[in-house]
Amino acid sequence: MPQGQCRLCGVESNLQLSHILPAFVFRWLRESSGNGYLRFGSSPNLRVQDGLKRHWLCVSCEGLLGRSETDFSAKLFYPFTSDGSNRIIYGEWLLHFCVSVSWRVLQFFKDETSLKGYEPDAVSRIAEADATGRHFC
Repeated sequence: MPQGQCRLCGVESNLQLSHILPAFVFRWLRESSGNGYLRFGSSPNLRVQDGLKRHWLCVSCEGLLGRSETDFSAKLFYPFTSDGSNRIIYGEWLLHFCVSVSWRVLQFFKDETSLKGYEPDAVSRIAEADATGRHFC
């Protein structure tokens, strides 16, 4: 396990291999695919079985985000995808889940683009969104 600074809490730690988008999404996609495989648009001829992952989070932060993923999948995602339930009673876990996924996508976007070509104002807003996401999660 690589050592580094956790992107969420900033603590130097062993970094977990974290999914950018939650693992349950890819499990469901594989199960409902008909052949058990997935394909990404960037390489459509290559079959994959899981989503993108990065060494970003310490074990504590990985667990924190995992709890809201568990709540989201159990209370909203699977009930909706299995029987079309349209009545969901939600709590803070839903906002936490949405912010955590948005924050991870932002991290991926920053890594992939290095924010090249963005105006200073946009870079400033991205930094603000990053800090807000970290603080909220």
